[in-house]
Amino acid sequence: MPSNKLTLQRETILFYWNNGTCSPKEIHRLTARKLTQDNINMSYKTVGRRLHELGYKNSLPIGTPMLTAIQKEKRVEWAQNHLNDSWEKTLFTMKLPSSYSEIPLNIGKTSLFCFTQIMNAEFYVEILQNHIPEVRRMLGRRWRFQQDNDRKHTSRRAKEFLQENVPKFSSGHQTALILILLKIYGVLSSIT
Repeated sequence: MPSNKLTLQRETILFYWNNGTCSPKEIHRLTARKLTQDNINMSYKTVGRRLHELGYKNSLPIGTPMLTAIQKEKRVEWAQNHLNDSWEKTLFTMKLPSSYSEIPLNIGKTSLFCFTQIMNAEFYVEILQNHIPEVRRMLGRRWRFQQDNDRKHTSRRAKEFLQENVPKFSSGHQTALILILLKIYGVLSSIT
């Protein structure tokens, strides 16, 4: 194959790979029409070979359980320790699945923030820097910030920023849900 065709193949494949298309079959589907117009035929296996030539490795994610027994135990313990806390001045960071249809009540209005890039620790801290003043205006001086253990939340950069700018509070994923469940359990157990 002439080198200019090979170069065009590689550039086209890399363009889609670097823009988030991770499957050779998907890259092939997206590039087939464009490359056919340039008289270049390429199968999805060729896409895989070109990615391999460029140093990319094919791997599957490792299957892991959602939560271990120890993690579940720690979450219940955390929820029990905070069962009687006042949650009116707690700001939660939450990522709800698209299938979540319930609308939470008693939520104050904040500015809307939309983004299209992948969030990393630096971007997360930038968002916090821009929105913490608004939270302070809404909730006053005595409030707390609750987030899960996502890597960007627990990064050194985020921890340093939060330590300097936000009231300290322990973290725990989906603690609000656990708290609600424990309160329901408490009510039900007192009835029976």
